This record gives sequence, C-alpha cells and structure tokens, in this order.
Amino acid sequence: AAQDKAAQDKAAQDKAAQDKAAQDKAAQDKAAQDKVEQEAQDEVQDAAYHVAYHEVEHEVQDEVVQGAQDEVEQEAQDEVEQEAQNEAEQEAQDEVEQGAQDEVVQGA
Repeated sequence: AAQDKAAQDKAAQDKAAQDKAAQDKAAQDKAAQDKVEQEAQDEVQDAAYHVAYHEVEHEVQDEVVQGAQDEVEQEAQDEVEQEAQNEAEQEAQDEVEQGAQDEVVQGA
C-alpha cells in the first residue's frame, strides 16, 4: 500500500510537471506568435506610412510645379499686356505727332 501511495504520488508529480511544461510551452508559443503578429503589424504600418509620405511628397511637388507654371503663365500674360499697352501708347503718340505735323503742314 505504501508502494502504491508512492507510485501514485510520483505519477501525480509527473503529471503536474508535464502540465506545467505544457503550460510553459503554450505561453512561449503564444508570446512568439504575438511577437510575429506585432512585427507584421509594424511592417504594415511602416509601409502605409511610407506610401502616405510619398503621396504627400508628390502632392507638394505637383503644387510646386503648378505654382511655377502659373507664375510663368502670369509673367507671359503680363508681358503680352505690357507689350499691347506700349504699342497702344506708341500708336497714340504717333497719331498725336502726325496730327501736329499735319497741322504744321496745313498752317504753312
């Protein structure tokens, strides 16, 4: 009977040790899985950040290009308007001078 009791105790200890080992193993597996999932999540976030960053970079670049283009167009327009104004003033001056000359010719 004492032998049976010792055998039972030993079996119970072995079972407890096995259960503990299985629990530890499960906890380690869970921790490893969590770590892998966390790393995967970090990579996804990282990738998403890079995509968003490049998108913003492109938008800024597009705006800069558009801004430069608008500026060039505005300058061209200003030059055309200035040119037209100069021409109109020149014509008006020519007419005034021609008129004065005609008057002089007629008066003489």
